[in-house]
Amino acid sequence: MSQLPALVGRAVAECRARTAARIVALPDGEEVDCEVLPSAPFRAVGWHRGGVRSTILVNGERPFNLADLLYVGAHEGHPGHIAEQVLKETSLIGRAEQQVRFLPSPPFVLSEGLGLHAQSLIFPDDDAQTWLTGNVLRDRGIEPDGSDFAAIHQVHNVLFGVRANAALLAAEGRPEAEVAGYLTRWGLLDDQQLPSAVRQLTVPGGNPYIFAYYYGWDLLGRWLADTTDPARRVRRVLTEQLLPSDLTVRRLTV
Repeated sequence: MSQLPALVGRAVAECRARTAARIVALPDGEEVDCEVLPSAPFRAVGWHRGGVRSTILVNGERPFNLADLLYVGAHEGHPGHIAEQVLKETSLIGRAEQQVRFLPSPPFVLSEGLGLHAQSLIFPDDDAQTWLTGNVLRDRGIEPDGSDFAAIHQVHNVLFGVRANAALLAAEGRPEAEVAGYLTRWGLLDDQQLPSAVRQLTVPGGNPYIFAYYYGWDLLGRWLADTTDPARRVRRVLTEQLLPSDLTVRRLTV
């Protein structure tokens, strides 16, 4: 864990450069550091401190899989949460309501949807795995073993739907052991991942918020696929006050 802040810093720098080159210009002088917490109800979170300063907070309670380094860096950093907060602070000047953001709210459906798509937007196909292998993994003696990182992360996004189902079980008052068993069986969570996942469904506000991930990912994915210029639509999510109802997808007729 002692090396993680530096590794996150490298990932953020690469994600930021690709976001600026492929999607939208970013403010000069932006600073993003990393802090490892001894325990947290999340794996990582992007915290915008205002202006050009932000921090990515990482849960130090469980090991960090380096195959997820860019997935986390893009989701929490660029073009994900930190990029959105920094850009909206500068592009929506005078909109006082932007200064207060409630987590269980429609805008965060789009924010989390963007977060889950973030890596693939700037690292298409196997670009993330290629960068990680050449810049992080091989230096630590980790050679390719045939795993397809992009496919694994795609499945990870789909399985957020299982967490939504588990939230419904928790809301019905089902025993925590039953909720945990459901996440293990259908969400493929291991013993290291399970405690924080269950905690997220039981903390105040965590239960309804979990729906933002899968449904935001699905809605945004269909909207981005329904255009010849997905980068333009990503810029809109990053700089405009959009709601899920603003994302209309053409219906095909037979």
